[in-house]
Amino acid sequence: MALQIGIGIGMEKNPLAAAQTATRQAISNLKSDKISLAMVFSSIEFASPETLKVIGDLLGPTAPIVGCSSLAVISYQGVYKYGILVALISLPEGAYLNTAASHQVDSKTTLQAGQELGNKLLYGF
Repeated sequence: MALQIGIGIGMEKNPLAAAQTATRQAISNLKSDKISLAMVFSSIEFASPETLKVIGDLLGPTAPIVGCSSLAVISYQGVYKYGILVALISLPEGAYLNTAASHQVDSKTTLQAGQELGNKLLYGF
């Protein structure tokens, strides 16, 4: 099986409705039941725990989610100053993926936080 990608975009005025739309579109476009990684890109209005919960509830507890917010979302359809894009990736069998996070970075130096993140990402190699 080859790498599969599904992308969805939501631009409703209600951020939670837009997150649902984008996630459902991405799931529909993925053409696979296996979600190896979910990437979320949004304008700053979507940067909330509630938005992440909506996406997580639709994807299920095993899908790792990463992402960021910005002043605009750049997609294959254009540049949007308001919106959310969800990209789902399904890796082929045998491909390795690891996600990690460095917590409480405000109490660490940049070097310490980077080393912690690097060690977590390399775990299992």
